[in-house]
Amino acid sequence: MRRLLGILFSILLLFALLIGSAELLLYGTGSHWYEREYTKYNVRDHMIKEISMESLLDVTDQMMDYLRGDREDLVIYAERDGVMQEFFTDREKAHMDDVRGLFIGGLRLAHIALAICLVLLICLFAQRRRALRELQQPANVVLKTAAPDQLPKEPVPVRITLARCFTGTSLVLFAVAGVIAGLFASDFNKYFVIFHHIFFDNDLWILYPAKDDMINMLPEGFFSDTALAILIIYIVAVVLLVILSISVSRRYRRRQKQAA
Repeated sequence: MRRLLGILFSILLLFALLIGSAELLLYGTGSHWYEREYTKYNVRDHMIKEISMESLLDVTDQMMDYLRGDREDLVIYAERDGVMQEFFTDREKAHMDDVRGLFIGGLRLAHIALAICLVLLICLFAQRRRALRELQQPANVVLKTAAPDQLPKEPVPVRITLARCFTGTSLVLFAVAGVIAGLFASDFNKYFVIFHHIFFDNDLWILYPAKDDMINMLPEGFFSDTALAILIIYIVAVVLLVILSISVSRRYRRRQKQAA
């Protein structure tokens, strides 16, 4: 039972880490990531109407606030060709409303996952405490005269259960993530389209460079770079936790051998 709870804890924590990695890149870097990408892909040169980098970044900041639920609408004005005008078309706003649902839904799921992790921790500690109490029951005193291999074993500490489960679950995750990353690397556009078909029940995500500046503002290269950057942040975070888990498990095994 403890192992099952540990695996569930690990899966939920890994999911929360993925959302956190996306949050860190998209919101924790300020405008730096977007400015880097806009410069890399010469975004301003492909816009329908001229816009300064400063104005483009301001539009981006407001758009990202909207996606996270920090503003109520996507009515955003920017100076273009020297005139203040609304940036997004009705079609773009309708699509971004769908995207907003995914963003907010993902954040809520991450918060729920962390809350469940806390509950699982409480359950694991309660189980171990109950097991320790059972070892101290009078009925078990006679067992102290038994052979060492017949004595009931002290339950494994919660941190060791979690460390072992997290390490194993992470290895499975890396195998699955490797397959998914390989598919996207082989043909990003193909699987990017599949992603949209899975998560959107309309064709509002199909935009046109001649009249929808959002697709000029966020080219395919931006999304592939962003996906890769999030994956790198995520892998680094998970690897650090795996290293910590392995270290904790090894120290515990050494102590067990010394006590034997």
